[in-house]
Amino acid sequence: MAQNMTPQPVDIATVGTTQKRSRLVAFGVGTLIVAVALVSFWAYKEVRSTEVKLEERLSDRAKILVDDRVAAVDTQVNGLKNAASRLLEAPMFTFFAAEVNNYKGDIGVLIAPEKRDNGAAPADKDALDKLMDNVPLMVVTLRDFCQGEGFVAGRIVNAQGNTYLSTMATTPALSDAEQRRVASVVETGKAVVSPVYTSSFGLVHDLVLPIFPPAFETQARPVSVLLLTKAVTGKNNLSELVQTTTVAGEGFAVKFIQKITDGYEKLELGSGSLSKVAAPAGITEDTLPFGVRLSVGGGEDVYSAGRRIPGTDWWIVQERSYLASRIDYHEAVQRIIILAVLASLVLALVVSVFWWRLVGKEQEEIAGQFRDLCGVIGDQKQLLDGINGTIKDPISMTDETGVYRYVNKAFGLAVSRSPEEVEGLDTKAVFGFDTAKRLRISDQKIIDGADSVTIDETIWLQSKRHFFQISKAGLKDEEGKLTGIVSVFRDITAQVEAQERGSRMVQQTIHALVRAIEASDPFLGGHSRIMGQIAVGIAKTLGLSNRDVATVEAAASLSQIGKMFVPREVLTKPGALTEDEKKIMEQHVEYAREVLKDIEFELPVLEAVYQMNERLDGEGYPQKLTGEQIGMPARVLAVANAFTAMARPRSYRAAIPVEKALSILKEDSSDYDASVVSALGKVLQTPEGERIVAQAAASQAL
Repeated sequence: MAQNMTPQPVDIATVGTTQKRSRLVAFGVGTLIVAVALVSFWAYKEVRSTEVKLEERLSDRAKILVDDRVAAVDTQVNGLKNAASRLLEAPMFTFFAAEVNNYKGDIGVLIAPEKRDNGAAPADKDALDKLMDNVPLMVVTLRDFCQGEGFVAGRIVNAQGNTYLSTMATTPALSDAEQRRVASVVETGKAVVSPVYTSSFGLVHDLVLPIFPPAFETQARPVSVLLLTKAVTGKNNLSELVQTTTVAGEGFAVKFIQKITDGYEKLELGSGSLSKVAAPAGITEDTLPFGVRLSVGGGEDVYSAGRRIPGTDWWIVQERSYLASRIDYHEAVQRIIILAVLASLVLALVVSVFWWRLVGKEQEEIAGQFRDLCGVIGDQKQLLDGINGTIKDPISMTDETGVYRYVNKAFGLAVSRSPEEVEGLDTKAVFGFDTAKRLRISDQKIIDGADSVTIDETIWLQSKRHFFQISKAGLKDEEGKLTGIVSVFRDITAQVEAQERGSRMVQQTIHALVRAIEASDPFLGGHSRIMGQIAVGIAKTLGLSNRDVATVEAAASLSQIGKMFVPREVLTKPGALTEDEKKIMEQHVEYAREVLKDIEFELPVLEAVYQMNERLDGEGYPQKLTGEQIGMPARVLAVANAFTAMARPRSYRAAIPVEKALSILKEDSSDYDASVVSALGKVLQTPEGERIVAQAAASQAL
């Protein structure tokens, strides 16, 4: 019994080794958990970032498409308003409307002579005879205008809503809605665009405009109203405008809806019919913010955004299928997960190696476990090699001489060879001499010690141009020696081509706006062209950057766009303007800003146009900027604009000679930049400058 009670000796070395091993195991497991957690956090952030970027790209594209179509419809509506306004400003219409307004009898006989009451008082009879004598000419004029501008019908009614001129053989009475629109125009004196509705002409909408009495009469309210009816379907009409765009749609579908008294209606662009729909979720007074919601009219969930067309109850909505939009996102998520798994395995390997070195080679048991772990990792590497073959981005590894040691399946597909055929070839054999030479430049940076290099490269594959973003990193051994260069090729052709289309769209927008200026007022268009030639010459003489020269050229073309909205009697008044008229004239800057603010020029065009009327001494408008607060493009435009105005003849004066115009600008040194005025003088001494001056002097006076 005593022997059984004797304590057994404890092997202190064994206990210490066990405790040390336990601590190393805990350290290794903890390090691995932290590493996997960091990789998981990175993967989560990348997935979230990818989703945010997807929705930002879709939002930007939807906004561009909406703005493009809204601008097209708004331009047509304003063009029709302007054309109709010019017709209604003709004396024959204003005088006739005033005479009808003063006539106290039944004006219905003007379109139904058979109802004429021959027993009327002599004074009424004479007035009626005078009116009826003018009716045929007025009807022909109105009918010719409607045919020329694409309206299917037109009628003129008095302030009480009674029709007295019409292009229709049989003129129906005004509906309640038409009566309300007529009353609104008479009350406010402002034009109204009606919702789309069904009529005997099919789907149409009305343009309702006020007719004011002649200027010498004291009455300020409209005396009559012009109703113009325009078909919605057909060439150059609303349906075609909504479906046509200068911007690539990238899977977006356009929807046209309108707000009515009791909700919303959708115009079916294909069949040309109207149907009631629920209000889109989140819609406000003027916008439908970008987001995920049910498609207009029901069906699937979509990404959509929209905007109301100014001055109407019409809305343009762009939609793209939610599921179709997220296909690329799901593929990106798959790649991120694969990379995260790969990174986790690599980290596991690194931690295992570090752990093995701490424990020591003499511990056979741990060494055996490490060999088992390496075997597992080898099996998992084979699995990852299989997964890597499914990644769509081409991946390669070259040695320091540019010979390919490994390429994935996507790389082989890109160069039309199998991975086995590519391995062993150098970059010259795969891509050709010139491309290989450019790629070797970035390889050399890695060889010289750079951790990573990212380049954008154009490569022709299978007779097609591709834009690649190539990321390169060095692969090093445990001693830090470079053993290879890993390259990941990301095809960004779609993004680059989208940017190029965006630049072309901006140029098309500028040309469209310039054509709108010329169509509205040829004098303003001529002023813009001459001013642009002078401004570009000044900018180049001053040695401004290519970006500033492009800004000056675009801003000069659009500098007069705000004056399209200034009353013509103020714009063309000879002599000095009154203080009130100056305030009206200065509003053209705000009009220009409203027209241009939503256009993405990629240049400070809006800033230049908005500042060109500022003066160095702070006496300009609209912000009273001084000195260096005014950008150089705006200073160039200010001098070019002032000189062009003096160099062109006006109805009340001849063109001012060049020497005198330059003298005036030099004297106004507190207004204009002296260096810009000096550059103008140099431009005018060149043959091109002399040609521009001759062109300005020969232009038609306003």
